[in-house]
Amino acid sequence: MVKRLDLIAEYYKLVVDAMRVLFLKTISSRVDNKRKEIAPHDGQRDGKPSLNLNAGVYLLLFIMMVN
Repeated sequence: MVKRLDLIAEYYKLVVDAMRVLFLKTISSRVDNKRKEIAPHDGQRDGKPSLNLNAGVYLLLFIMMVN
């Protein structure tokens, strides 16, 4: 009986792990599709980073320093 419960638990663990992988793949493909839909900023067309990207990096660094 205990062995059977262990097998059932292992099966459900595998199912949950597979569902997590599929969920992450779905999310990453949606993000990739959104990136393709968004037109690049004028600064990015010239090879220069946009101001929004730079602001995000500095904000992230600030948050990391505060914590």
